[in-house]
Amino acid sequence: MNPLQQMLAFLGRLDSLGAGYILSSDAEAVIVLVRTEEGIHEISFLGDGGIEITNFSAEESAESVSFTELLQSFTSDTGPAH
Repeated sequence: MNPLQQMLAFLGRLDSLGAGYILSSDAEAVIVLVRTEEGIHEISFLGDGGIEITNFSAEESAESVSFTELLQSFTSDTGPAH
């Protein structure tokens, strides 16, 4: 099975389970984000045929922030934008 067929089979499996996902891409991979009860999973289908997965654990509670704080966190020198 070639890499494109692998990715399509994986997406088909998610569809059959009724799992929601988000697709994105960068210069090196097509990225599938899947949310489960355990957390968020980032699956990268790399251009060389490799597959990588990064798991982010679900936290007990969400942090409340104001809209201004949200904007600042993505534009400050120490925020996620870097």
